[in-house]
Amino acid sequence: MNWQDKPQVKMGNIGERAVMDYLLSKGHVPYTPVQEAGAHPFDFLCATKDKSSIYVAEVKTKPARLYFPDTGFNLQSWRGYRGIRDKYKMEVFCFFVDSARKSIYGNKLSVLELPRQITHGGKTICYPLQDRGIIYFPLEAMVTIATLTDAECREIEAHTTRAY
Repeated sequence: MNWQDKPQVKMGNIGERAVMDYLLSKGHVPYTPVQEAGAHPFDFLCATKDKSSIYVAEVKTKPARLYFPDTGFNLQSWRGYRGIRDKYKMEVFCFFVDSARKSIYGNKLSVLELPRQITHGGKTICYPLQDRGIIYFPLEAMVTIATLTDAECREIEAHTTRAY
C-alpha cells in the first residue's frame, strides 16, 4: 500500500491542512517537509511574519479518549519532541484535531507536561500519564484553537480506524 493511501495518513493530512489554514489566518508562516512518503520529525516549523517567534508544530488528528478526560500520543514521539525542544530551545506546540468534539485544541508541550491531578469517575488520575507506550495529557490543559466544519469532521471520520 502506498504511504498516502493509508487511512491514518489521509486523516493526518486533513488535520494538518486544518491547522495550516488556522496558522496562516493568524499570520504565522508554516514550513512543512517536502517528502511525501514516510515519517518526518515534526509537521511544521512555524515563524511569525515579523520573525519574533519560531516554534515547532505537531498535529495529531485523533479524538480524545472516550472513557477518560485526556488525549495523547506515543512515547517515542514525545521523547523526540522533548529532544527538539531541549536541544534547540524551541517550543513545540501540539495541536489535536478532534472530529468527535468538532474542534482543534492543544498547547505547548512544556504546559502539557506540567504535573496535574484530575478527579474522574471518583478516582484521581495523575498526569502526564504513561500507559502501554502512550503518554496522555488532560483535556483541561488544552486551549481551544478553532472549530472544525461539519465537512472537515465527515472527511476525517471517513478515514477513522478507531476501534471503539
